Amino acid sequence: MRRFGIISSVIGVTRSVVYYLLEKNNKKIDFFIPLAFSLILITFGILTYQDIFSLLPMIGTTAYTWFLWQKNLTIFRLTAAIEPAMMFVYDFHVGARVALLATAFEFVGAVIAIIRLDILHKKEKVIE
Repeated sequence: MRRFGIISSVIGVTRSVVYYLLEKNNKKIDFFIPLAFSLILITFGILTYQDIFSLLPMIGTTAYTWFLWQKNLTIFRLTAAIEPAMMFVYDFHVGARVALLATAFEFVGAVIAIIRLDILHKKEKVIE
């Protein structure tokens, strides 16, 4: 039951390393890189489909792949909260307790970032 959750995590780590190495070397991440990762995620999502919950990691990780590619940090932080929320539901459904705890921390961290950097920071700009 947990197959795609593990697969999407491995693909997500691989994607993050590829994005990091490209940006570190001042190379542009072109359209085809997130497209390739998305196609891989969708393919594995179809191959490992078991129920509606098994689609959550695929949807969340695919969305996160595209939002990491763009440079709007507000949208990035929003997606950084949505993806672990979807994984949290999936982890709960399949009984992945350790992963459940990890995604809960990831979600809380993203919400804190949204509050600090997007909500409170905008209020400070308005006051100034």
